[in-house]
Amino acid sequence: MENMENGDTRYEEMFRFVEQCLDGYAAGAGSKDKIPYSRFDHTRRVYRWMMQLYEACEHREQMDLESLKIATIFP
Repeated sequence: MENMENGDTRYEEMFRFVEQCLDGYAAGAGSKDKIPYSRFDHTRRVYRWMMQLYEACEHREQMDLESLKIATIFP
């Protein structure tokens, strides 16, 4: 499992829990069945994007970063 960017490993336990929940997840009928798709890898990508957007936002001091992180890990 890749380490969290910026050395923040406090959320690794949450990521492990989500990974276990999604491991072996059988996607329902739909377009995602036609291509390989890891929901856990997607969660990691969304988390990284959220962090990039947060860092770029000029109003980030008004945001609750902890809530954003948790909401991104548990969509």
